[in-house]
Amino acid sequence: MGLKFNTATVASVLGLATPFLTSLLAGRGAAYQKIASQAVRSAVTATDNGIDKLKSQLDKFEAEQPIVQTAIADFSTLAKAAGFSVPTVEAVQIHIKSAIYELATALVPAEQLTATTATPAASGTAAS
Repeated sequence: MGLKFNTATVASVLGLATPFLTSLLAGRGAAYQKIASQAVRSAVTATDNGIDKLKSQLDKFEAEQPIVQTAIADFSTLAKAAGFSVPTVEAVQIHIKSAIYELATALVPAEQLTATTATPAASGTAAS
C-alpha cells in the first residue's frame, strides 16, 4: 500500500541533483549577501548620522539651558571627587560609533563599508 523506494536509487538521484541545486543556491546566496551588505552599510551610515544629529541637538540644548550646563558640571565634579570616572559626551559618541562599526564588520568586510563610516570607528578604536 505504501510507496517503496530503493535507497540506492534515491541516493543516486540526490547525487545527480546536488550540483544543480548547489549552483542554484550559490547564485541566490550571492544575491542575498549583496542585499544584506547594502542594508548593513546603509544602517551604519544612517546610525552614524543619527548619532551626530543627537550630539548636535544635545549641544544646542545645553547652550540654551544654563541650568543644564551647571547641573552637568556639578555632577561631573562630584562624581570625580567621589572617585568615579565620568566620560565626556565626545568619548561616548566615539565608543558608540566604534561599537557599531565593529558589529558591521562582523557582517560585512571592512573594505566594503564607506570611507566616512570607517573614519570615526578607526579613531574610536585608537582612543580606546
